[in-house]
Amino acid sequence: MLKKPIFSYLICLIIIGLTNCQTIGKKNSMPFKMNFSYYQPWVMSEKERGIDIVLRITCFQKSIEFDSIVFNGVKLPAFITKEKGGIILKSILPIGLSRIRIGSEVTGEPDQLIYRIKGERKTYLLSNLKRKETINYSKPLKIK
Repeated sequence: MLKKPIFSYLICLIIIGLTNCQTIGKKNSMPFKMNFSYYQPWVMSEKERGIDIVLRITCFQKSIEFDSIVFNGVKLPAFITKEKGGIILKSILPIGLSRIRIGSEVTGEPDQLIYRIKGERKTYLLSNLKRKETINYSKPLKIK
């Protein structure tokens, strides 16, 4: 008599567990997790300025290759720095007469991360890019 309620309870738990984890017929389509993303303008001088674009990625598949970042319609190379628990992808958009030489291409596309999985090109829209306060490197350092 007690076996039927326990059996029914177990079946319910299994069904709830499967639907909560979305394991019925669905796979996680994102091959990585983005912890944060921001851009930060900087100023070196009146003629030299730029913007750093920074993305922190964790939980990524080993087969993924991060290619480039599109920011304000300009495709820029992504520089990868490994750190504990993930990687940092960074790019620089130089503005004005900059000493920084980066291969860029005007695309007009929205802000996005371009990556490849097994040779197939994919994109991830960067709709949550936060703006950080401008860094002014032109001011002399204050020594106390």
